[in-house]
Amino acid sequence: MNKIKPLETDIAAFIRLERNSLFRYACYKTGNYEDAEDILQNVFLKLYSDPQKLLSIDNPHKYLYRSVSNECISYYRKKQDISFTEIEDAGNICEEQETDFMEEIARINRILSIIPEDQAEVIRLRTICEKSFTEIAEILEVPVTTIKSRFKYGIDKVRSEFFKPESNHKK
Repeated sequence: MNKIKPLETDIAAFIRLERNSLFRYACYKTGNYEDAEDILQNVFLKLYSDPQKLLSIDNPHKYLYRSVSNECISYYRKKQDISFTEIEDAGNICEEQETDFMEEIARINRILSIIPEDQAEVIRLRTICEKSFTEIAEILEVPVTTIKSRFKYGIDKVRSEFFKPESNHKK
Protein backbone atom coordinates (compact mmCIF):
# COMPACT_ATOMS: atom_id res chain seq x y z
CA MET A 1 0.00 0.00 0.00
CA ASN A 2 1.21 3.51 -0.82
CA LYS A 3 1.10 5.56 2.35
CA ILE A 4 0.82 9.33 2.17
CA LYS A 5 3.34 11.08 4.36
CA PRO A 6 2.04 13.77 6.75
CA LEU A 7 4.20 16.42 5.07
CA GLU A 8 2.66 15.67 1.66
CA THR A 9 -0.80 15.88 3.21
CA ASP A 10 0.00 19.30 4.71
CA ILE A 11 1.26 20.61 1.37
CA ALA A 12 -1.82 19.27 -0.44
CA ALA A 13 -4.14 20.93 2.07
CA PHE A 14 -2.26 24.21 1.81
CA ILE A 15 -2.39 24.13 -2.00
CA ARG A 16 -6.13 23.37 -1.95
CA LEU A 17 -6.71 26.46 0.18
CA GLU A 18 -4.73 28.78 -2.10
CA ARG A 19 -5.25 27.18 -5.54
CA ASN A 20 -8.23 29.25 -6.72
CA SER A 21 -6.67 32.53 -5.68
CA LEU A 22 -3.32 31.60 -7.24
CA PHE A 23 -5.05 30.51 -10.44
CA ARG A 24 -6.93 33.82 -10.74
CA TYR A 25 -3.68 35.65 -10.08
CA ALA A 26 -1.85 33.72 -12.81
CA CYS A 27 -4.74 34.22 -15.25
CA TYR A 28 -4.78 37.96 -14.76
CA LYS A 29 -1.00 38.13 -14.90
CA THR A 30 -0.74 36.14 -18.14
CA GLY A 31 -4.08 36.89 -19.78
CA ASN A 32 -4.39 33.26 -20.75
CA TYR A 33 -6.35 30.45 -19.06
CA GLU A 34 -4.26 27.55 -20.39
CA ASP A 35 -0.94 29.21 -19.62
CA ALA A 36 -2.10 29.92 -16.07
CA GLU A 37 -2.87 26.22 -15.61
CA ASP A 38 0.59 25.30 -16.90
CA ILE A 39 2.25 27.83 -14.65
CA LEU A 40 0.45 26.59 -11.53
CA GLN A 41 1.31 23.02 -12.46
CA ASN A 42 4.99 23.96 -12.71
CA VAL A 43 4.93 25.75 -9.34
CA PHE A 44 3.16 22.86 -7.63
CA LEU A 45 5.52 20.29 -9.15
CA LYS A 46 8.51 22.25 -7.87
CA LEU A 47 6.88 22.44 -4.46
CA TYR A 48 6.26 18.69 -4.34
CA SER A 49 9.78 17.92 -5.55
CA ASP A 50 11.20 19.65 -2.46
CA PRO A 51 8.48 19.51 0.23
CA GLN A 52 10.88 20.45 3.04
CA LYS A 53 11.39 23.84 1.43
CA LEU A 54 7.84 24.96 2.20
CA LEU A 55 8.24 24.04 5.85
CA SER A 56 11.48 26.01 6.12
CA ILE A 57 9.91 29.18 4.72
CA ASP A 58 8.68 31.81 7.17
CA ASN A 59 5.78 32.95 5.00
CA PRO A 60 4.44 30.20 2.67
CA HIS A 61 1.76 32.51 1.20
CA LYS A 62 4.38 35.02 0.16
CA TYR A 63 6.53 32.23 -1.25
CA LEU A 64 3.67 30.83 -3.35
CA TYR A 65 2.62 34.18 -4.83
CA ARG A 66 6.22 35.15 -5.59
CA SER A 67 6.75 31.70 -7.15
CA VAL A 68 3.70 32.13 -9.39
CA SER A 69 4.78 35.64 -10.35
CA ASN A 70 8.30 34.49 -11.16
CA GLU A 71 7.03 31.45 -13.04
CA CYS A 72 4.81 33.72 -15.20
CA ILE A 73 7.90 35.71 -16.15
CA SER A 74 9.98 32.59 -16.81
CA TYR A 75 7.20 30.92 -18.75
CA TYR A 76 6.95 33.79 -21.20
CA ARG A 77 10.71 34.09 -21.55
CA LYS A 78 10.77 30.45 -22.66
CA LYS A 79 7.76 30.87 -24.89
CA GLN A 80 8.74 32.74 -28.05
CA ASP A 81 5.23 33.64 -29.16
CA ILE A 82 3.36 35.57 -26.50
CA SER A 83 -0.20 35.79 -27.64
CA PHE A 84 -3.28 36.97 -25.85
CA THR A 85 -6.67 35.86 -26.98
CA GLU A 86 -8.64 38.79 -28.30
CA ILE A 87 -12.15 39.07 -26.90
CA GLU A 88 -13.59 38.71 -30.40
CA ASP A 89 -11.79 35.37 -30.92
CA ALA A 90 -12.31 33.95 -27.43
CA GLY A 91 -15.78 32.60 -28.22
CA ASN A 92 -14.38 30.50 -31.06
CA ILE A 93 -11.91 28.58 -28.93
CA CYS A 94 -13.40 28.46 -25.43
CA GLU A 95 -16.52 27.13 -23.88
CA GLU A 96 -19.05 29.71 -22.67
CA GLN A 97 -17.85 29.84 -19.05
CA GLU A 98 -14.20 30.10 -20.08
CA THR A 99 -15.11 32.74 -22.64
CA ASP A 100 -16.69 34.95 -19.98
CA PHE A 101 -13.61 34.49 -17.83
CA MET A 102 -11.24 35.26 -20.71
CA GLU A 103 -13.24 38.37 -21.62
CA GLU A 104 -12.97 39.57 -18.05
CA ILE A 105 -9.22 38.92 -18.05
CA ALA A 106 -8.74 40.76 -21.34
CA ARG A 107 -10.81 43.72 -20.17
CA ILE A 108 -8.97 44.03 -16.86
CA ASN A 109 -5.55 43.61 -18.47
CA ARG A 110 -6.42 46.31 -21.01
CA ILE A 111 -7.41 48.65 -18.18
CA LEU A 112 -4.31 47.86 -16.10
CA SER A 113 -2.00 48.29 -19.10
CA ILE A 114 -2.22 52.09 -18.78
CA ILE A 115 -0.58 52.15 -15.34
CA PRO A 116 2.92 51.10 -14.22
CA GLU A 117 3.31 47.37 -13.61
CA ASP A 118 4.10 47.82 -9.90
CA GLN A 119 0.74 49.57 -9.42
CA ALA A 120 -1.08 46.99 -11.57
CA GLU A 121 0.43 44.17 -9.51
CA VAL A 122 -0.87 45.67 -6.26
CA ILE A 123 -4.34 46.15 -7.77
CA ARG A 124 -4.37 42.52 -9.00
CA LEU A 125 -3.39 41.14 -5.61
CA ARG A 126 -5.87 43.37 -3.77
CA THR A 127 -8.91 42.98 -6.02
CA ILE A 128 -8.48 39.60 -7.69
CA CYS A 129 -6.73 37.65 -4.96
CA GLU A 130 -8.45 39.56 -2.14
CA LYS A 131 -5.20 40.06 -0.23
CA SER A 132 -4.88 42.69 2.48
CA PHE A 133 -2.37 45.50 2.08
CA THR A 134 -0.24 43.84 4.74
CA GLU A 135 -0.25 40.51 2.87
CA ILE A 136 0.62 42.28 -0.39
CA ALA A 137 3.50 44.08 1.33
CA GLU A 138 4.82 40.72 2.53
CA ILE A 139 4.46 39.10 -0.89
CA LEU A 140 6.17 41.95 -2.74
CA GLU A 141 8.61 42.74 0.09
CA VAL A 142 7.67 46.42 0.06
CA PRO A 143 6.48 48.61 2.96
CA VAL A 144 2.71 48.73 3.53
CA THR A 145 2.67 52.50 2.97
CA THR A 146 4.21 51.99 -0.49
CA ILE A 147 1.59 49.34 -1.30
CA LYS A 148 -1.23 51.67 -0.27
CA SER A 149 0.27 54.48 -2.37
CA ARG A 150 0.64 52.24 -5.42
CA PHE A 151 -2.95 51.10 -5.05
CA LYS A 152 -4.28 54.64 -4.68
CA TYR A 153 -2.25 56.09 -7.57
CA GLY A 154 -3.14 53.14 -9.81
CA ILE A 155 -6.87 53.39 -9.06
CA ASP A 156 -6.79 57.18 -9.50
CA LYS A 157 -5.10 56.82 -12.90
CA VAL A 158 -7.60 54.16 -14.05
CA ARG A 159 -10.51 56.31 -12.91
CA SER A 160 -9.18 59.38 -14.68
CA GLU A 161 -8.63 57.48 -17.94
CA PHE A 162 -11.72 55.28 -18.10
CA PHE A 163 -14.33 57.04 -16.06
CA LYS A 164 -14.18 60.59 -17.30
CA PRO A 165 -17.43 62.52 -16.97
CA GLU A 166 -19.11 63.18 -20.33
CA SER A 167 -18.84 66.95 -19.83
CA ASN A 168 -15.02 66.76 -19.77
CA HIS A 169 -14.71 65.15 -23.21
CA LYS A 170 -13.41 67.45 -25.91
CA LYS A 171 -15.34 67.54 -29.16
